[in-house]
Amino acid sequence: MDLKKYIYLKDNFIDDVSYNKFFKWVKNDLPYTKATLLTDEKNKTLVDETIRKVQECPINNFPVTEFSMNSLTSVAWYNFFVNRFGNMAYDFYNKYNIKEQHYDSDMNIQILKYEKTNFYIPHYDYHKTAPRHWSFSYIINDNYKGGEFLFTLHNNENVLIEAKANTCIMFPSNFMYPHTVKEVTDGVRYALVGWMK
Repeated sequence: MDLKKYIYLKDNFIDDVSYNKFFKWVKNDLPYTKATLLTDEKNKTLVDETIRKVQECPINNFPVTEFSMNSLTSVAWYNFFVNRFGNMAYDFYNKYNIKEQHYDSDMNIQILKYEKTNFYIPHYDYHKTAPRHWSFSYIINDNYKGGEFLFTLHNNENVLIEAKANTCIMFPSNFMYPHTVKEVTDGVRYALVGWMK
């Protein structure tokens, strides 16, 4: 089986007007905090910067008190991207004539901010406390150095995803798709990630 077939890329993921508004919001208006990891104990989280050194800001479908000024904006962008991810999944299913089409609109979505020296070691996205079916990684900008998105597949084949602004990657969340974000060496890398349950 060719595992690369299930790594699906879509350039120009959103229209230019939406892209410019979203990128401005991501850079200027969000309260980022140190990114956490899931643990095995009933969805507890922890910060471990030897594994994942990045800042995050979740967006979701309900107002969040930490940035109540932007809560309606957060909800709007959440729904916008859930819709776009769903359309991407349907495009993929149709391209490969997949009959059983999994779709779930209740997604976890985070905006990530990788500054210089930030990274995420090899991992996969499925966890017993966070069962995920599909992963999405939206590359917001490309004006940074380092920060490469890299898959290391089961046959030790590496698949490097070129940083290209406004591109989305969709792939299975399971153990067959370990991936990493290499250390950012200059600039700031912004990405939006989401997982379909």
